[in-house]
Amino acid sequence: MTRNKFSKPVLLFLISLFLLSLAACGEKKEETTEAPAEEPGTTAYEAVLPFQAETLTIDDWTVEVRGLAFTDTVKLSDIVSYNAGKDELYAIVSLNITNGAGAERAFLPVVDISGYDYLQDEFQEGGQKVKASLLIGYDKTLRGAVLQPEESREGTLVYSVSRSAAESGTLELFFNKISGLEFTSTEQKTLDSVSVKFR
Repeated sequence: MTRNKFSKPVLLFLISLFLLSLAACGEKKEETTEAPAEEPGTTAYEAVLPFQAETLTIDDWTVEVRGLAFTDTVKLSDIVSYNAGKDELYAIVSLNITNGAGAERAFLPVVDISGYDYLQDEFQEGGQKVKASLLIGYDKTLRGAVLQPEESREGTLVYSVSRSAAESGTLELFFNKISGLEFTSTEQKTLDSVSVKFR
């Protein structure tokens, strides 16, 4: 009998210790899950336009340049994303475009149709042309977008630039009206050009 009386308090003591240790583990677990995780694709730098927005007009297109942001990742979905190259960032230019012509046409067509004038873009970093980034599946791009007469659309153009240019470099976006190729000539001419500088 003395054995049973002695073992009950010991048993209760052990159960209490076990429950306290479980509670302590649970508290530690909650603390670690509350720490916020860094999300990829956040804006690295924000560029400033000379003023709030700038509107350019060329070849019956009205192009409102609304902003410029930089990121190292463009996310298409939870499982698909594009990552910028080493020491590079994606420059994402936000635009609103309007087709002022009397016919349906494409903005910055990917393929030139011989004999027709067309619009071409050029993004420069410190006076040197940088490559446009063609991100397959990226649905916000305006490159090649077909608009009806007087139709407007918002979207972006994406380029690859160096990190140093994103931080403090001189960046400029040009829209050039190019003469269409004729079958008898391989020479193309720039008929008109407009641009906006970012700083």
